Amino acid sequence: MEILGIIPGRKGSKGVLNKNIRKINGKPLVSYSIEAALDSKYIKKVVVSSDSDEILEIANSYDVEFIKRPEYLAQDDSTIVDGIKYTLDVFKESNNYFPEILVLLQPTSPLRDSNDIDEAIKMFLEDESTDSLISVSKFNHNPLWSLKIENDFLSPAFKAEFLNKRRQELPDLFLPNGAIYIIKTSKLMEKNSFFLKKTKAFLMNEEKSLDIDTELDLKLVKCLLKNNK
Repeated sequence: MEILGIIPGRKGSKGVLNKNIRKINGKPLVSYSIEAALDSKYIKKVVVSSDSDEILEIANSYDVEFIKRPEYLAQDDSTIVDGIKYTLDVFKESNNYFPEILVLLQPTSPLRDSNDIDEAIKMFLEDESTDSLISVSKFNHNPLWSLKIENDFLSPAFKAEFLNKRRQELPDLFLPNGAIYIIKTSKLMEKNSFFLKKTKAFLMNEEKSLDIDTELDLKLVKCLLKNNK
């Protein structure tokens, strides 16, 4: 079974300037995902897709494919799915390559490693009826307790009855952590989404789920990676 690992990386970033090439303990952020993908025992081919020459230069230093993403697919309103479909089109036209399974690995999740990737792929492959898989983390603070401000006063964002319930009485809720997305390629082409009716959840802990979106996230990841070493 042909499994393709795709690592997308734009050069622009509003929260953290040039975050995909920022150094974390001496290594560019995108390198952590490239190395994790290469260490996977399931992924057969790895490709980095980017509009950034610097990111593509980093990819070129590894044994991976790399594709320059056109400018119209690197805008603020461009979707990851559109970028993936462009990559698939390039591969199909150049060497008639069309993988059965796609594994999307966003570079902003450097604490996700090859073991996480392989465990997720194994879960996905074990059930043939599964169309996709998304990695998630559990909410530490249940969002059903959320409040909003209306006319200068607090009010429940959801049902008022939730505010009087204990944590144990509320259902567990989960958030996509951005680390791992797996899908049958045919399903992505058909539905243009990773979230389908038969989408499995791959649960990851809070540390592995850290997604770099702010300078504080970057500092925290640096500390965690240094301590893990």
